[in-house]
Amino acid sequence: MNTFLDLDVIKRHLNINFDYHDEDEYLLMLADVAFRAIENHIDDSLEKFVYDGQLDPPLVHAALLLIGTYYQNRESVTFGTAMPIPHAYEYLLTPYINYESRVLHRKCDCTA
Repeated sequence: MNTFLDLDVIKRHLNINFDYHDEDEYLLMLADVAFRAIENHIDDSLEKFVYDGQLDPPLVHAALLLIGTYYQNRESVTFGTAMPIPHAYEYLLTPYINYESRVLHRKCDCTA
């Protein structure tokens, strides 16, 4: 379960009234999904980037961006003309990617 983001921070990011509780469980589930997606993207554990009990702010913001995307786009199809914001999610995560781990996991055909 997500321990890096408080529900109030998520609601503030999404401009949801703090007194509205109908989707609290859903928002926390989205946070868990976002942090797992970030770990998959950087191919590393987020615990490695915790200092003084806090996760690096760019990683937290990347999670908030993903949570916002998942919250606003609940289906895999959109009917609007959505465009990704350049340098948002990927830009925040690129410095954290564990390229060494990716090389170790790459399959090699050594018979050639």
